[in-house]
Amino acid sequence: MYKKFAGKDFLDISEYIGGNTLKIIVGLLIIAYLFFEAFISLSEFTINVQNTLFHETPKEYIAILFSLTVLIRKFNWITRNF
Repeated sequence: MYKKFAGKDFLDISEYIGGNTLKIIVGLLIIAYLFFEAFISLSEFTINVQNTLFHETPKEYIAILFSLTVLIRKFNWITRNF
């Protein structure tokens, strides 16, 4: 089956099978899955940091500070490399 779709990704295959409508649906499902996984990972990281380092700090503060740190670091990397 891979030989038939060599060099194509999920979106290309879904467009071939179901047209632009299926491509949009599959794309939205992939985006939703990635956001869900990011949310779960952030939640687990926040709980682990709270349990090991900051026992009295609310989870929301840890999550916000970590997210801001990641965004600032990523923005600095983008501006420095482009």
